[in-house]
Amino acid sequence: KELFAYMPRAVATEVNKLTAPTYVHRPYVDGVPVVGEARIGSAWKTVLASGMGGGAQGVFALDVTDPSNFGVGKVMFEFTDQDDADMGNVLTQPKIVMLKVPGATAGDAPTYKWFLAVASGYNNYKADGRASADGAQAMFFLSLDKSPSAPWTANSNYFKVLSPAGSSTVTNGLANPGIVLGDLGETLYLYAGDVQGNVWKFDLADGINQTNAANSVFNSGGGKRAIFIATNAAGDRQPITTSPVAVAANARGYMVVFGTGKFIE
Repeated sequence: KELFAYMPRAVATEVNKLTAPTYVHRPYVDGVPVVGEARIGSAWKTVLASGMGGGAQGVFALDVTDPSNFGVGKVMFEFTDQDDADMGNVLTQPKIVMLKVPGATAGDAPTYKWFLAVASGYNNYKADGRASADGAQAMFFLSLDKSPSAPWTANSNYFKVLSPAGSSTVTNGLANPGIVLGDLGETLYLYAGDVQGNVWKFDLADGINQTNAANSVFNSGGGKRAIFIATNAAGDRQPITTSPVAVAANARGYMVVFGTGKFIE
C-alpha cells in the first residue's frame, strides 16, 4: 500500500517528457536510498536520503518518522549542483553519519551532530552550466538540521573535502564511502574509491570544528589521502564504483575490502 510519493524538484522539469510521443528512455530518480536514525535538535527522526541517479546531479533527504502523515513539511532538503558545482550524479547509497564537534575551548566536552555524507558521484565536470572547473571529486557533509528555508552555505551548513583528479584525460568519479565507527557510534574514518582506481581515506576522528570552520579538517583537506591505487597486471588503473567495507582486523587496525569494475555507462 503506497503511503506517500515524492518527486525532487530537480527532476520535476523533465517529467513532461514521459508523455511525449517521441519519448526516449531517460532516468529520473534511480539512486539507491538509505534510511537511518538521526538526532535533529532534541528529537530523534527517521531520515530517508537518496541520490537522484542519472536524473539530476544531487541528493535529497526526507523525514519519514511518520510515513502515514507525510507532507510538504517533511521534505528536509535537496542539494544539487546548483548549490555546489562539484556535485554530480549520485547512484549508490549516501551515508547518515554522526560526527564529533569539539568544544569551543580546550577541555570542553565534545558534542555530536548528524550529517549526510555523500560523494560527488559522476559527471560533475559535465558542461551543463554548473560544472567542476578541474574535475576534482568531493566528499560532502550536509547538515541534517538545516532549516528547509535556509540557503546552503559552505563551511556553515555544509562542508566538503576535495580529492584531486589524478588525470585530466581519464574519466573520474567518486563513489559513496564505507564507514568505520567509534565506541559511541561516531564516524572515525571513511573509505571511498574513484573511477581512476584510487582508494581514499578520510580521517574524521577529530570531528568538525564548527567554532572555527577555517581550521576544520573539512576546510583544510588535511583529513584525506589516497592509500591505494588499483591496477591490473599491465598497470592500467581499475575503476572502483562500489562502497568499500571496512572491518576491524584484531589489533592491526582495519581491513578495507572492495571490488573493482564498473557497469554505469
